[in-house]
Amino acid sequence: MAGIILTAAGAAVTAAGREDMKKKSAGIVLLIIGYCLISLAVFPTGFALVLFGPIDTASCYGDLSQYERREAELIDAERFSEGKTSSLTLNVPSGGTPSYMRCFVCPENARILQENGFFGLPQGTRAEILLCPYIFYDGGTFPVISVAVNGEVYLSEEEGLANQAEWSRLRDKEEKDTFRKIMIPSLCALGMGVAAVAAGIVLMVRGNRGQPYIAGGHMSTKKGKEKIKRTFSGMDSADFAKKWKSAFAGDMPADAVQEYVDAPGCYLWHAFTWGRAKCSERGEASAAFDAADKEGAFIAEEYAFNGGGRRAEYSFRRCPPDLKSADLADAAEVFVVGKDFGWTYVVTHETGCGLGPYFAKKEGTK
Repeated sequence: MAGIILTAAGAAVTAAGREDMKKKSAGIVLLIIGYCLISLAVFPTGFALVLFGPIDTASCYGDLSQYERREAELIDAERFSEGKTSSLTLNVPSGGTPSYMRCFVCPENARILQENGFFGLPQGTRAEILLCPYIFYDGGTFPVISVAVNGEVYLSEEEGLANQAEWSRLRDKEEKDTFRKIMIPSLCALGMGVAAVAAGIVLMVRGNRGQPYIAGGHMSTKKGKEKIKRTFSGMDSADFAKKWKSAFAGDMPADAVQEYVDAPGCYLWHAFTWGRAKCSERGEASAAFDAADKEGAFIAEEYAFNGGGRRAEYSFRRCPPDLKSADLADAAEVFVVGKDFGWTYVVTHETGCGLGPYFAKKEGTK
């Protein structure tokens, strides 16, 4: 009788074990499916957010107050093509320093310029233009809505603004439609992937009943990562930004600092781009940095943008005495600062677009 009972109990345990194995196997399959769905959803979701995010360009590019009148030198103009924007490369000097800007004219404005013979003008032609220089981001292209050369108007302000506003409105609509077409199936896949992962975890847990996940006292965790140093010599991110601006952007008007450096979406190094603080650029900056005395220098690296401006946070470390510009070729948002803030070398995320690196000295520093 006892043998019969033991046999029955063993069979029950075996059956329960097989059931648990089935649940665990089903859980593993659901986890794999879920992770695959999430992976498939993440790329198009990010792609849609970056390229087709619902940005209202029409309200900006249709507002005349967003534009500035500048004197410019024509460097290059893309040949007119029906129905397409035409790009312009212009030298828009600021304070006697050349500043090359990549601009564009919308298709209808490009057609008007073509009819008026603008695209036949030689390189170096001086023109008065009306452009929107700072709405979205560094390294972008900026719309031109008015062009005149020696008093001859090739594109009038009123006509150019109206055409740009309408083109931006239609483009915004197209991008929003594309955004929805990508996002809806991506979010569905993401939702199904999360549900599959959750269901898989539940089945895995149920399939492990009676089997503890952790054998008591045999599992320990270690913090393998070194803590980021968020202060340096008693200086935190806010102190660093304040001292850096005082040393290298001290000549900038307060309203310019507020608009181009401290505002959301801005970076400290905008003092050199939009603010026109004195500095060396590109190869000249790298050479100056290589020759600079690194004793007492430190490195501040932005690790949290937080929307930019005053919210950016930095980590700090000492600067190796033999550090060269080549060592920072692949870096981004890195500020190397000399002893007592005597000099700074800045590597930006827009170096590939010609914005940086920059080198500047504090006034009075040899």
